[in-house]
Amino acid sequence: MEKEEPVLNENTLQLYQDYVGIKDPQELRLHLKHIQDRLAKEGKIFYRCIQRYEFAFSRIYHRFFYQRILDLGRTIKEPYFLDIGCCTGTDLRKLLLDGYPANFLVGLDIEPTYIDCGYALFRDKDHCPIQFIVGDVSLLTTQMSMIHAGSVFHLFSDIHMVRDFLRKLTRVLKPGGIMAGCHVCAESSTQYFRASSQSMKFYIGIHDFQDLLVSQGFTAIELETRPRISQDKETFTAFWVSFYAVYQPA
Repeated sequence: MEKEEPVLNENTLQLYQDYVGIKDPQELRLHLKHIQDRLAKEGKIFYRCIQRYEFAFSRIYHRFFYQRILDLGRTIKEPYFLDIGCCTGTDLRKLLLDGYPANFLVGLDIEPTYIDCGYALFRDKDHCPIQFIVGDVSLLTTQMSMIHAGSVFHLFSDIHMVRDFLRKLTRVLKPGGIMAGCHVCAESSTQYFRASSQSMKFYIGIHDFQDLLVSQGFTAIELETRPRISQDKETFTAFWVSFYAVYQPA
């Protein structure tokens, strides 16, 4: 399979110019390829998003709730923000650049390679103010004001695992806190055979996901959907679902 090339838009170029000091697009492409090679060799799973260089740019920046997150970070007391499944921590560093208080940014991932590669990607091992933690969410003792879950929920293999994960998140989220993110859903919950990987994949239905949020105490739920282009030339259609919800337990 032919390797993909990193696509550099204006926002990505600006991110690396401002944070890392890389101004030359060709130098940046070579840098991103080097990091991708490390992720492929050292990581346990070479996810499709890593193959597509999605670790290299901020995806949260393009979500409908991004400015809201920034505004809350500047105004509420102790605005602890947890990026769960943070990968290389690119979204956290974008938030930092845009003015989110540094002392309240936390990244969590079960794969240490991703966090180490993030330090290499942004060349900030000795001075990054963001707190990164390797492990499960159950390790956390601080209550969060906001939790971001980008490309996490679609990693689970059935609806019960999604529910259990949501319950874990609510244990570290303050009442009145925000959970937001984005993941792949289907019109209704289903198991689908992916020809590209020769494997079965579970997709939670959009309405089932919303019902789970309600069952776990979330209100004021907002969803934004867009079709996801399938890697397999089939009739099945999946959707990227961006979501934003307020935790108000009974």
